[in-house]
Amino acid sequence: MAADASSTSCDYQYLCVRGTSGCNATRHTWWKYRLACSDGSTGDWIYGYCDNCTPGDWN
Repeated sequence: MAADASSTSCDYQYLCVRGTSGCNATRHTWWKYRLACSDGSTGDWIYGYCDNCTPGDWN
């Protein structure tokens, strides 16, 4: 993530995880996301959406 020295840039990170319930059609895999900033701060993980993804993948 490129960052300008004079400002803090933030972007969303998506991580595929396997849940224990819900998202039945996609075998319980879904994306969660958080805000990650160039100064090292991150936000709380937020539920994104069901998807047939590989747990551990970042997007």
